[in-house]
Formats: sequence, structure tokens, C-alpha cells
Amino acid sequence: MAVMRNCAMALLCLPALALAEPRCSMAYRPTPNETAFAPVGAALVVADRHCINSYLVVKGDRDDGPVGTPAGSYPEILRKGGMRFYSLRSAEGREASSCLLCDPLEALMIRDSDPAVLCVISRLGVSSCAGEPGGFEVRRREAVRDNLCAPSLRYHGREGQVLRFAVDDCKSQTGAALTYDLGLGSTIRFLSERYEILSADNEGLSYRRLEPVREPKKGAARPRPGL
Repeated sequence: MAVMRNCAMALLCLPALALAEPRCSMAYRPTPNETAFAPVGAALVVADRHCINSYLVVKGDRDDGPVGTPAGSYPEILRKGGMRFYSLRSAEGREASSCLLCDPLEALMIRDSDPAVLCVISRLGVSSCAGEPGGFEVRRREAVRDNLCAPSLRYHGREGQVLRFAVDDCKSQTGAALTYDLGLGSTIRFLSERYEILSADNEGLSYRRLEPVREPKKGAARPRPGL
């Protein structure tokens, strides 16, 4: 197997390394201008959370001189200065380690300038790299959680021209005390959200989510009446 060679003696200013948060984004349904149906008691808007994690996948047990790296998927910790750092502990529970008398390891590492070579960095900031490239790859894993709670109205039926809603802020939910009178128009607003009501009965609400209202930035001049 390849022998580890010392590549740098410079101390690196690394923060305390811990598992990096996955890169996540939120999307909301229905999308603006999409028509939807909400049964009685259902929220008018739901959220989908999309997260991406990066893993260093070691394909087989490695014995690179004083460093042993078991096969497994090692989650990304940090990106800094053209380098990517990965946890010493794999998702499968196995751990990369150095020899008993060696400087303890801090993280696995790949340089953007030489992405085919696996390196390690010690707690003293000394990096060492395998003598032979390959045997690993970087993979992205995506996870989607859908139908999550988003602050929204929940439809609670109709009495004549009046629609009743509860307000759900994802921590608590009010009673069906918020009302909208369709006699005043078919478009209703809740905070920055606007909905065009298409039909409503005791089974549910058909509606179209409109483009949210964009509030003026703080300090921006408001147009004067009549101008």
C-alpha cells in the first residue's frame, strides 16, 4: 500500500471541526399562480425541505503507512482555502486513525488542486498525503422532506359569504376566528401571501396562490398620493 508522505508543516488556522450542516433550501407549494385545493382543516401552503450532503466515499480499507482509513462514507466538515475536510468517523461508524505514537488526526482532506489524492491533517496542522492516488470518490447525497409545516392559514369552512380560517405558525394554531367576506372581493391576503378564491364549500377550498406582496425596503421612499 502507499506510504504517507509529509506534504506541509505549516500550521493551519482551523476552527474546531464538527460536522457541517447540510446545504438546505426550502420550497413552498403551491407555487405562485398555481391552482390548488385545500380540504377543511388543511393548510393553504406547505413546505418542502431539500438538503444536500457531501461525502468522501472510501471504496476499500486503506493502509497508508501510519494511517488506516476503513471503507465507508465520511461526511464533509468544512471547505477552506482550496481544501475540503471530512470527518474521521464514517456514516457506518468506523474511524480513520494514525499509529499509537503518531500525531493524532484531525480530519481527512482533499485539495482542490490535486483531487485524486487522499490526505489527512493532524491536530498540529501537519498535512500528509497518500503516495498513490485513487481508491475514493466524492458523492453528493440528496434528501427531501415534503409536506412540512409553513406559517399559513388553515381553511375551516364557509358561512354564507364569509370564509373562516385558523392561523398556524407551526408552533401553535388559533381557533377559526379569522374571517374574510367574499362580498368584498375574491382575493384575500394573509401577511404577504395573497390568494384568489375560486370556490369554497364545506368540503374544501379551491384557490390560486398569487405572487406574494413585496414590501418596500426599510428607508425606501414611498410614493406620495396623487403622484
